[in-house]
Amino acid sequence: MRGDVPPSPAKLRVNRVLNAASNRGTAWGNNLGCVGMFFALSDSALCWVRGNDDVLNQFAAGTVAGLVYKLPAGPRPMLVYGSALGMGFGLLSTANALYRGRQLVAF
Repeated sequence: MRGDVPPSPAKLRVNRVLNAASNRGTAWGNNLGCVGMFFALSDSALCWVRGNDDVLNQFAAGTVAGLVYKLPAGPRPMLVYGSALGMGFGLLSTANALYRGRQLVAF
């Protein structure tokens, strides 16, 4: 029987990390899913309204996603999340467009 041997600190640390990931992972996954849904809906709406699919749509869609996601928290978190997501999604789409050789802005 191994009941008399205490677990090593490395095993305890790994167990603690796995427990924390299982506790927080589902909440993070739900939050990212909501942000992704808000982004996809606003990006599709902007593509339809503007008639163009360019980087400006991703900047605006990221901003709208952040604003809508933090709407219940008040104006200050809305502005923080809106600007952070707008810049994040905009920079990712700019890098993607430059890598693929696509047009950045279509008028």
